[in-house]
Amino acid sequence: MLRRWIMSVAAALLALAVTMPATANRRQVERELALAIAQVAANEYRTDDERGLWGGTVPSELLLIVQVTEAHGRTPLQRLRWLSRHSCRVLEHPEGRCRKICDRGNCQWTSNLAWDDEKPAGWPDPYPWRPEVWEGMRRLSLAAVRGRVTARPCIGRPTTWGSRRIDYERALLRGMVPVSCDTPADGNVGFHWQRRNAAEQRVLPAALAMPGS
Repeated sequence: MLRRWIMSVAAALLALAVTMPATANRRQVERELALAIAQVAANEYRTDDERGLWGGTVPSELLLIVQVTEAHGRTPLQRLRWLSRHSCRVLEHPEGRCRKICDRGNCQWTSNLAWDDEKPAGWPDPYPWRPEVWEGMRRLSLAAVRGRVTARPCIGRPTTWGSRRIDYERALLRGMVPVSCDTPADGNVGFHWQRRNAAEQRVLPAALAMPGS
């Protein structure tokens, strides 16, 4: 009886020893994914002359990016790798093969955002740095990644996003279908692919390619 009890305790301890590193690793990847989502969301935000660079910040647009990543992998690592490829001007491409160079725009500072409240290198000095906004974005992103925030702005399953003002017509020409999303009228919206045959895909001009962030 005692031997059986000792063996069951040993088995339980072994299972715990195996599970704890895996759990810790998953939580670290979740944190990395949350940071990446917050960086990409910051990269999408628009300058507002009255309210400063953070004037266009809205939680629904960050949650739209969360929702899109969920369509590209079952695990946080799969989602992080997809987002890093998609938005490689802001994030480090997992294979080191980014065809887009950050030579202007928000990516000059959003690529330097970290899990702290420090003003990133490249921040445009005319605008005040607001660490409380960046902290709120990180917290919301992590809560969504870990399932503590379950609200999502779109009905359906968006696989990418784009600006209603800039990307909408180009997305339709590429064969994408807009998804109903509760985001600002002048903000981003989700899209997913509709089926097109191979011949139709080949004749789409390269200029219509949706840009990554």
